[in-house]
Amino acid sequence: MPTVIGISVTMAGFLILLFVSPLAASIMLLCCLVIMGVFLFSQYGEYNKLNRLCDDIDKILDGDDSISFDSYDEGDISLLKTEINKMTIRIREQNRALAKEKSFLQDSLADISHQLRTPLTSMSIILTMLRTKELSDPDRKRYIRDLSLLTEKTEWLIDTLLKLSSFEASAITMEKAKFNCKELLESATEPLMIMAELKGTHIGINAGEVKLYADFRWCCEAVKNIVKNCIEHSKTDSTIEITATENPLFVTIAIEGGNNRIEEKDFPHIFERFYKSDNVNHQGYGIGLALAKKIISAHDGVIKAENTDKGVRFTLIFNKE
Repeated sequence: MPTVIGISVTMAGFLILLFVSPLAASIMLLCCLVIMGVFLFSQYGEYNKLNRLCDDIDKILDGDDSISFDSYDEGDISLLKTEINKMTIRIREQNRALAKEKSFLQDSLADISHQLRTPLTSMSIILTMLRTKELSDPDRKRYIRDLSLLTEKTEWLIDTLLKLSSFEASAITMEKAKFNCKELLESATEPLMIMAELKGTHIGINAGEVKLYADFRWCCEAVKNIVKNCIEHSKTDSTIEITATENPLFVTIAIEGGNNRIEEKDFPHIFERFYKSDNVNHQGYGIGLALAKKIISAHDGVIKAENTDKGVRFTLIFNKE
């Protein structure tokens, strides 16, 4: 369009000057042709840059990470280059994040499959044994009891994995309220009393009138998982003490005892999913502490573990309201 207008204006001016002064008309025509030639040459260069820019964008969309926009450093193309460069950086970051997420998902599915395979295989074997006609009543009762325990463990595993996945997908909303820590600790430990009694472990609670502003249900889940882990690793006739304290800034819940210890090499990994120490022989799945850490972190809190004279101490630190 600018070219057509330029030609029209030039011809009109040339015809007008031609009747006045043929020499002036010729000079004007020559100047206009030179100016138009320079303009068309510059437009041709811009057009080539745009074509090259489009080719580079196509290569980026095809996954070529070697493309750089540093050569586009003049005129309006430079402004376009800057915006496209920002877009390219963002796309590459998103691609890296998606690749990382895909790898994480594959590893998680493999871990979950492995964790479910063990109890399901045991359940299948027990069901096969129960079909045996020659099976005695005592053995049948024992197999039914084992099958019931495996079913409960599998339900807990699936439920915990779903909760953990919800936290990792940021699909959980905390419903915070103020409540008494003693009520929280009693609610968290009540389902574990039979387990503790069978293990010969005593659970003591000392919370006083300490109050906490948090999501009661999820904090209960976190404390329950930690206490469950302590019971599983505790020695016979040991004690687990749960204490809640506060200061002007923080509320602290300490879970300590069991007369057991964690190897120093295991401390960096105890809150990782599916991690189990080589020196520990138990039937846990290695996800209870991982879920507890997710819950505490969702409250902007801190959880840490350390060895003491009484065993392992887990310390949960929450900000005050």
